[in-house]
Amino acid sequence: MGIKRIVDTSFWTDGKVDDFTPEDKYFMLYLLTNPFSTQLGIYEISIKQVAFQLGYSIDAVRSLIDRFENKYEIIIYSPETSEIAIKNSLRHSIIKGGFGVWDCLVKEIKKVKDKSLIDKIFSHIKSADNLNPTVIALIKDYESGYVRNYRE
Repeated sequence: MGIKRIVDTSFWTDGKVDDFTPEDKYFMLYLLTNPFSTQLGIYEISIKQVAFQLGYSIDAVRSLIDRFENKYEIIIYSPETSEIAIKNSLRHSIIKGGFGVWDCLVKEIKKVKDKSLIDKIFSHIKSADNLNPTVIALIKDYESGYVRNYRE
């Protein structure tokens, strides 16, 4: 059985998504649900792989990444590590919390190559309303250094 990703039905009525082209909607759903995606919302994926899976040219994927990073400000892309960080992923993807979820997110944090992505994502969401308590604890633990020193 495959890994599941939750996409809230409110995706379709979100103010930003209203302005998306059909191509943008397809790309956003891909970013949220592709086989490399994580609960953390930060993962490594090559532009070539995205192009192959979506059936787009490499130039079209580069254009989409640029649009989502600079126009919509939804993602952060690290060209050095080929990692994509979805800014609000943790606000929407973590429904239930607890130690199991916290532990999963810590394991995913340790796999991130460009640690500045974590800092940017946490800085972006930490003052958000209705943030899951597990995510709040994770951010505090990360900022205190506990997560970096945590051993399973």
